[in-house]
Amino acid sequence: MTKKRVLLVEDEPLIQMSVIEYLVDAGYDVIAAQQGFEAMAILENRASDLDVLLTDLGFVSGPDGWQVAQRGRELNPLLAVIYMSGEGRNLLRTHGVEGGIMLQKPFTEGQLLSALTSLARL
Repeated sequence: MTKKRVLLVEDEPLIQMSVIEYLVDAGYDVIAAQQGFEAMAILENRASDLDVLLTDLGFVSGPDGWQVAQRGRELNPLLAVIYMSGEGRNLLRTHGVEGGIMLQKPFTEGQLLSALTSLARL
């Protein structure tokens, strides 16, 4: 069985490290980016290799998580999307890609893994 590949976009180093650890321990391959621009570059080159985009919503500059997800879906229509945020749950309907889900920060490893398994494409 091939490992699922996740693009994680998170600008808080401690959160990023924790999420990487959760994902690797659960058997996922992880590619990490800290900002929207970095994530966009990865998507342009590797979108077809990705199974899941796990993105924060707000970054200091550049594209936000909504824009990253939109571009990811343009490049890979089967890309599963999970948004992470302490805010923004109500914006999912108007800004999120179809089938995307919101994971409310702070979250536990169990909540992250539950969100991943709840996606029909996985």
